[in-house]
Amino acid sequence: MIRFAELHFLIPDTIKHFQIFKLHIVFSKVKKWLGFDSVKIKLKPLEAYPYKIETLNAELELTANAPALVTYLKVKLIERYSRGRGDNQKIDEYLLGEWTSDEPIEIDGQNTKVIFFKLPFKFQHSNIEKLEHSNVIGKGIASIFKTIKAAKSDYRLEAQCLVEGSNKNPEDKVKVVFV
Repeated sequence: MIRFAELHFLIPDTIKHFQIFKLHIVFSKVKKWLGFDSVKIKLKPLEAYPYKIETLNAELELTANAPALVTYLKVKLIERYSRGRGDNQKIDEYLLGEWTSDEPIEIDGQNTKVIFFKLPFKFQHSNIEKLEHSNVIGKGIASIFKTIKAAKSDYRLEAQCLVEGSNKNPEDKVKVVFV
């Protein structure tokens, strides 16, 4: 039989453990609010895509340290067109295509979710690029003009997701190569 005097010594330990548990919960909420315990997103495109395609196929990899709910995904294909040199250099960015998903995705802690997506897009070719892709002779002439004007296009994919209960929106950017 346990006496009251023995229970009296257990009460302070129980209160201390409860306070530590409460502090752990508060700290977990702060970490989630700041986005430290959030979802990580990674784009996985192919090494190269042909110029003739109209749909870009790739994968999104979502990982989390703790259970999380992703409520929205957005992937954009962007062209960065630069021309000129030095102070005369001009840079424009064009949105070529966008893929979104409103479907909620639950991620278990320490597990990875892979999402396959098809992003429809349309190139916005300049006159020089149209000439370049028309035939072999046009490709040679266009490359000379591009060298003179120092014109080039770089492409990238940008992905962003919204995580329920987190203020940080995880994002990833990756270069895409067209051949």
